Order: sequence, then C-alpha cells, then structure tokens
Amino acid sequence: KEIDYDEYMKLFSIVPQNYALFFFDIYENIAFDRKDDKRCDSALNKVGMLEKVEGLTWKKNTFMSKWFAKGCDFSGGEKQRFAIARSFFNEAPVMIMDEPNAAIDPLAEKKINDSIKAIGRDKLVISISHRLSMTKDCDMILVFENGEIKEKGTHAELIELGGLYREAFYTQARHYISEAV
Repeated sequence: KEIDYDEYMKLFSIVPQNYALFFFDIYENIAFDRKDDKRCDSALNKVGMLEKVEGLTWKKNTFMSKWFAKGCDFSGGEKQRFAIARSFFNEAPVMIMDEPNAAIDPLAEKKINDSIKAIGRDKLVISISHRLSMTKDCDMILVFENGEIKEKGTHAELIELGGLYREAFYTQARHYISEAV
C-alpha cells in the first residue's frame, strides 16, 4: 500500500502466454496512448515486423482485423510478435515473458532471441519456456519439475551436470540435428 501503483507498474513489462491484441490499429496495440514513433519502430524492428508493417497500405494505422476497411488479418506468429513488440516498447527494467516464442517460426525466433539477448544486458529478463533454444545465452537457468527447482546453472553447467535439462535439450535438438546431418 506504500508503493505508488503506477510507478510499480512501470517496472514490469509482461508478455503473457495468452496475450491480448485489440481491434485497434497496430500503433495503438503497441503504444496504447503513448505516442512515440521512434520507440514503436524500434520495437517492431526488434521482432522483425517493421518491414512488413511499412509495406502495408496504412502502415502502423492498419487495424488488427479485416473487419475494418483499413484492416488486415495476421498469422498467430505475427500476432505474438506484436505482443512482444509491446513489451519492448515499454522499456521496463524487468521483462517477464511466458512462452514468448511458442507460435513463432524458427527465423523469427532467432531474431527475437537475439533482441532479447541484446536488451537483456540492461534489464532483468525472466523467460518461461519449453523451447530450450532460448536458454543457451541465459545467465541462470532454473529447471522445474513438479513445481520444484530441480537444477540451476548456466547452459554449459547444466549440460555437464547431465540431468533433466541436458536430457530435454538434446531431445529437442535431435529433432533438428538428425534432419540436418
């Protein structure tokens, strides 16, 4: 009760697993009422959507649904990238991301992971993910099982440990490695 709620909320930027986009235009979905073209463009660029948005007839003024004359429908992965762009736009010191890459293709995932890594130098980023491609560059990884922390460490430490993380990481990697070799 002693903490100002608005100040408290400025500390966090959240990408929930079940995010909401609104039947507003792209700009309003990312910035809401905080008009800042440079920050919006930067956020869109970090998730690989700026070029697509700039190619639309109404650009950032395109509505998030074909129900509107100036509207466009986007794929699930594109919508998720807009939700992540909103988080980047907020520039909060703490980012909490729940399965941020769940519906995103591998190339977009790499771009987003690189952006998260770059902005993570100046922020605390907490990422909840079953896609372990995100974890390699994390400073600390916590492995949960049945609601308890079973392992913690860096990627290299957990691989060397040979436990749950290693098993999960190589299980996922095998799906890609065996196809590539």
